[in-house]
Amino acid sequence: MGYKLGGSQESFNEVIKFLSAELGLDLKPNYTENPIQNYVMHTLADTTKINELGFEAKHSLEDGIKRII
Repeated sequence: MGYKLGGSQESFNEVIKFLSAELGLDLKPNYTENPIQNYVMHTLADTTKINELGFEAKHSLEDGIKRII
């Protein structure tokens, strides 16, 4: 069975970059040690079933942040 993956995979750093740009700030993330062992660092949703129901994302994460702010 093939998988249809979601639109894009964004890092925490990219989200900070999008927020900084839209807010006109120079946000700096504060990194801490992750206490969860075996943490899954990279994920991407399989959107096959929701797409079969007719849903398709109309906005990227960056555009969504702009629209909300």
